[in-house]
Amino acid sequence: MRSHRLCIPLLFASFAVAQTTTPPVAPPSSTPTPAAQDSKRDPARTEPGAALQADTVPAPAKAPAQLPPTAPVILIKGSCPAASAAAQISGCKAQVTRGEFERLVNALNPEMAPALRQNFAENYGKLLVIANEARKRGIQNSAEIQVLLEFARLQVLAQELGKRIQKQASNVPKAEIENYYRGHQQEFDSVTAQRIIIPRPAASAEKPVDEEAEKQFAAKIRERWTAGEDPAKLQAEAYARSANKVQPPSVDLVIRRRGSAQAELAVFDLQPGEISQPMLNQSAFFIYKLVKKETAPLQQVQDEIKRTLTAQRLQQEMDKITKSGEASLNQTYFANLAVTSPAGGASAPSPAGKPRVAPSQKPSTSSTPSGAKPENPNK
Repeated sequence: MRSHRLCIPLLFASFAVAQTTTPPVAPPSSTPTPAAQDSKRDPARTEPGAALQADTVPAPAKAPAQLPPTAPVILIKGSCPAASAAAQISGCKAQVTRGEFERLVNALNPEMAPALRQNFAENYGKLLVIANEARKRGIQNSAEIQVLLEFARLQVLAQELGKRIQKQASNVPKAEIENYYRGHQQEFDSVTAQRIIIPRPAASAEKPVDEEAEKQFAAKIRERWTAGEDPAKLQAEAYARSANKVQPPSVDLVIRRRGSAQAELAVFDLQPGEISQPMLNQSAFFIYKLVKKETAPLQQVQDEIKRTLTAQRLQQEMDKITKSGEASLNQTYFANLAVTSPAGGASAPSPAGKPRVAPSQKPSTSSTPSGAKPENPNK
């Protein structure tokens, strides 16, 4: 029984892939062949059998844009559909016109690729047949289906609101982008630097690490680097001292943006040519030398800034909407659900009208039921 319930949603698998961009499919060409053009110019040159070929080969199909809105693009035979806005009845045939189909596609995803539209149309035709059978059986009149339809309507409204707010939020004024760039210019810095890593020796119960000796060695490496020694040689010496058999890393690196590593953050505050003090983490000392620092121009990062501001504006608007109304739950009711048997039978009533709570469960104080997630209009 369960497998039958899962088969119908698969008809709309094309919705998920409809977001993928694929090259548009070129419409069939209606340009006459050279032979046909020659025949029109000189009937005497018409080859034997040419007239028969013209009668038997269908004319090239019109390009989609040339079809009138009333032209059918989906035909359903062998099923007498119930009347619906998407199907025009003609005997035991139903059709969906180009105008109706394109309105549906534009409502779902205006950027759906042509190849995916054909796949979607096939699935949509199957859905119409199945839904029509459901109407014949009167399923749409059941109270349960009415509840589900209303819930689906709420979801569609929330999703459409999310799309409209998203579109509005993405309309970021140019001046706002420029103001953000000026106020957050350091976020777009990148540096070219050199780095020496001084691994700490492995500690053991028999031979603990001499922390003071390690600090002095790191300070000496910095001093020699400042005096002009080759950082690559100093790096190799530091690895050899720690008995680390791993190949020493290159001392040259480029840090495009300020990351989360504290040592890398420090290099942004150096002046060109300046060498940092040794910075210790759990496994090594790090010493940096700033070679060059650059700031990306506005033209290079304005799209990134727009995405950031769009997300902020969207979040602000959604917070404003969600905070305009607050849902509260009847905790007595939800506490009593905890002692309801799986079969739906409630346990014995609690004394003095107080809710009975199962020993391993407590009523949730959250405004969202456990395991549920608030509806996200952006999905």
